[in-house]
Amino acid sequence: HPNGLLDYVGLAGRGDEPIRSFSSGMRQRLKLAFALQASPRILLLDEPGVTLDEAGRELVARVVAEQRASGLVLLASNDPEEVALGDDVLRLGE
Repeated sequence: HPNGLLDYVGLAGRGDEPIRSFSSGMRQRLKLAFALQASPRILLLDEPGVTLDEAGRELVARVVAEQRASGLVLLASNDPEEVALGDDVLRLGE
């Protein structure tokens, strides 16, 4: 349910607001909701924690952990905290 996903990503009650009124962190949370709406087997995330506060970064960690239970996560990041979420790390340019 779309509103359930908005609740999950911390945007409860914001479903009727125009996206242009959202902060960059709120937009990043919305992107996570969109990525999860189809319950993908493979979740692709590119710098998912950018512009997020600590609660948002915890959300990313939770999304990755939950997705790993039922599928695969490919995460591109230069952030050491996000890199640490992975089981395997591929460093480009080395």
